[in-house]
Amino acid sequence: MANGPLTGIRVVELAIWGMVPMAGTILREWGADVIKVEHPERADPLRTNIMGGRDPSEGGAHYMWEMHNRGKRGITLDLTKPEAHEVFRRLIESADVFLTNVRVSSRANLGIDIDTIQSINPGIIYAHASGMGSRGPEAARGGYDTAAFWARSGIAYKGTAPGVDSPPDLPSAAFGDILTGYMLAGGIAASLAGREQRTAERGAVLETSLLATGMWAMRNEIAACEIFGLDGFFGLGRGSITNPLNAAYRTKDDRFVQLVMLEADLHWPDLCKHLDRADLIDDPRFATMQLRAVNAAECIRMLEAEFTKRTLDEWRKILLTTTGVWGVVQSPGEVGSDPQAVANEYLKPALAATGNTFPMVPNPVRFDDESLDPGPAPDWNQHTDEVLGELGLDSEQLLELKIAGAVQ
Repeated sequence: MANGPLTGIRVVELAIWGMVPMAGTILREWGADVIKVEHPERADPLRTNIMGGRDPSEGGAHYMWEMHNRGKRGITLDLTKPEAHEVFRRLIESADVFLTNVRVSSRANLGIDIDTIQSINPGIIYAHASGMGSRGPEAARGGYDTAAFWARSGIAYKGTAPGVDSPPDLPSAAFGDILTGYMLAGGIAASLAGREQRTAERGAVLETSLLATGMWAMRNEIAACEIFGLDGFFGLGRGSITNPLNAAYRTKDDRFVQLVMLEADLHWPDLCKHLDRADLIDDPRFATMQLRAVNAAECIRMLEAEFTKRTLDEWRKILLTTTGVWGVVQSPGEVGSDPQAVANEYLKPALAATGNTFPMVPNPVRFDDESLDPGPAPDWNQHTDEVLGELGLDSEQLLELKIAGAVQ
């Protein structure tokens, strides 16, 4: 058990796929006891999902399942069976948080709607999430991150070059799920911290969605477009750059160096020296930020010519002592060996349920300089007897539930 700041908190999770289970995993990484409830016959489909044409378990561990469910205790419970409801009631009575992404239209039939859950445990925090939000004409529709987070929020549009056949792909599988899960986990943690100050008789009810998080990530762009009546505001193309020191430049070996020198006048002389072009410091076309903005296209062409003279490895060494911020455009396969990632243990070996280890990016928040890893994700039905025993059910009652098909 991880000894994080949420130790002693119990979370009941009734959710599938990536978004809400990621919130449960984050809470588990922070110390909570998270009990994942799955159906006795229809397990979370993420267990068997194939990504990119490759079975994630081919590498010795089902990394997608692991990273969305680490450290949880897994039980089975069929809430369509009357016999399951007394067990579920006891489970909810013991919990601080209920976490779900079951569609609103199905919750009442299963007895997991807000009123029912809080009638059992008035102080419980009810946290739910969806693809599109709980109101509006599409509230009842499902949603995945590629559609609701990536496409619907405007993010994909901003990365689409004119004339291409289709917008860019999502950067990584479950990209929007992970970010939305983190937002939901943060909201739950805030509610747990503030519940002592609440005077209401019922616990907090939290909601978010993939669309909400995508729009939140695009909030500056969306606000600017609303104000000025545009489809896009912050241009990404070369022709829209007014600060040539805030752009990416191709190297001799077809890699890219990203400059992010926002206080350009402060860094211009130093950059020129590192380019071996001290003659440009006082060049009348580029000597100030205003002049570089007026002559941006010419300045960009000059910088492009300079960066293509050397390879990426050469630029890494040269730019290491610059005063301004810069970064290499790295592939995901390179990130794990990045010296900063290695020094800070941003990629660590993790034990999987198979007994094998796999490389895992830990939770980015450290407590007392420690990243907390609660251990492997649960096998299907792994902890049913254990958890139900903690709720006071004896072996005869467990057998009766299994005969009735309420649990496996």
